Amino acid sequence: MPHIENINVTERAWAIFREQRARHASGASLSIVLYYMPTFTNADGTTVDGFAPGYTIDLVTQSPAGDHWHRASLPDGATFLFMPRFTWRPDEQYVVDQASAYTLSIEPEPRY
Repeated sequence: MPHIENINVTERAWAIFREQRARHASGASLSIVLYYMPTFTNADGTTVDGFAPGYTIDLVTQSPAGDHWHRASLPDGATFLFMPRFTWRPDEQYVVDQASAYTLSIEPEPRY
């Protein structure tokens, strides 16, 4: 499993990570996993207000395994697992941000 260190987290996304860890604070050893969610619809088939495709965050006792999963380090040393929706480039810098009320994005950081 590739280990990603060239990634930053915006303050908005960092608040979501902290909130999830606080909500699941217990003696259990939990892993943070981001799962890609392409759609979120109402019963009538319309998209839920405030939704944008992106990653949802979950804490799990059993980490997913496989070649497609990547492990990324957070600023405090904690890690999360995710499956990139693009080809990961070790020479790029990436950022996790809040994409919508329900999801996070992982994108290359803009170059200035």
